Amino acid sequence: MTLFGLNFAAVIGAMVVVLTMIPYIGILICWMPAVLIAAFQWGDWMHPIGVTLIFIGIQNLEGFFYAPRIVGNYVGLHPMTVIVSIFVWGLIIGGVIGPLLAVPLTATLKVLFGRYVWGRHLREQSLPIETALKSNEIELSSR
Repeated sequence: MTLFGLNFAAVIGAMVVVLTMIPYIGILICWMPAVLIAAFQWGDWMHPIGVTLIFIGIQNLEGFFYAPRIVGNYVGLHPMTVIVSIFVWGLIIGGVIGPLLAVPLTATLKVLFGRYVWGRHLREQSLPIETALKSNEIELSSR
């Protein structure tokens, strides 16, 4: 916004940092003053449209690249898994609740599947190998 020449760009940037923690509403609270300042500063509609396009572009970058990577690393999920889970849980549950609960539900499913499905399957596969090693050790010790 500073490169665009908008007055109070640093204040709007600080607001964005704090208020984007609130999903959906936070960015709207930051966008409205930015557009109003641009409209009063330049007196035309092209600059507020430019500010809106900057907000849309930055929000899309943040929503598709940065947030899934940060949330995925924090929770232990791949960033693409985070994006797909938001879409899938949004379709399954619907409304605003689905995307908000998407990451916790997917992380819970990952833990449950890891512990009870994939973990059990891996333990069953490794059991014959461990048994074979133990029987081989018994034969070596008896010689």
